[in-house]
Amino acid sequence: MTTLILRSGQLNMTCRAILTAISTVAVLAACGATSTPTAVSPPTAAVSPSAATNQQLAEPSPVTVASANILIRATVTGAKPLLLPSAIPVSWSARVTSVTPSFFSVTYTSPDGAKSLDFAIQVPNPPAVGPNASQSHPNFHGDRRSLAQVDDTTQLTSRRLLIWNEPGTWSEPNGLLGVPYYIVGSGLTDAEFWSFANSVLA
Repeated sequence: MTTLILRSGQLNMTCRAILTAISTVAVLAACGATSTPTAVSPPTAAVSPSAATNQQLAEPSPVTVASANILIRATVTGAKPLLLPSAIPVSWSARVTSVTPSFFSVTYTSPDGAKSLDFAIQVPNPPAVGPNASQSHPNFHGDRRSLAQVDDTTQLTSRRLLIWNEPGTWSEPNGLLGVPYYIVGSGLTDAEFWSFANSVLA
């Protein structure tokens, strides 16, 4: 009788051990199933801000005229003299679209966006003229090859440009003596355009 009871106790202990083991395996399996997707989930959120930042940096933000001029004068070290228009109103904004030790390009814009002036060190490549265009050689700053152009003389504020080589030295020579400057005005009268052009100072 004693032996039979002992065997029943042993059997009960064995069954309990088996059930405990099965429960443990089930719990571990459930945990493993739960944790697996987390381990392989791609970190998409970490990639998005970088892409957004690159897009923002691709287009320059408008700054004050003074800030743009400071940046240009600090960066462009290969052009002497380095000229900038001094008559741009302080209420206008500026976008520096490119700047290197040898080149720069900046667009000054009026508060309402109706008027703008592009100013750059740039190898000249003027656009083709139309039937109502005019061209002249104003001998600007002593450059007899300087070119002034109005796209449409029938329009008071037609697009205007001025190209000339400023006497001086340039780190990227283009076959001519001096520094190649380029001004383009949009929405400006003839008087307004030349007031800006004549205000360029080192």
